[in-house]
Amino acid sequence: CNEVGAMKEESMDTTTKVGRLYVEVDQSVCQGHALCHRALPEVFLSDDETGLSYTTNEPVPPELEDEVKAAASNCPERAIRLRS
Repeated sequence: CNEVGAMKEESMDTTTKVGRLYVEVDQSVCQGHALCHRALPEVFLSDDETGLSYTTNEPVPPELEDEVKAAASNCPERAIRLRS
């Protein structure tokens, strides 16, 4: 019975991860305009030495997905990549 419960719990974890949005900044394309960082500093971090933006490998919080998509659209270099 415990194995079945564990399998159900594992399936539920997988279901909650489906459709999560991830974002990354292509460092070879980013020019350091930092529009994304100014708009969403909690998602887009800025390297103090290079001025280039970067992100963590964490999924975007659902409540910020629309803002992240807007930041990607507004990037003048098109350096922001979205994936799910």
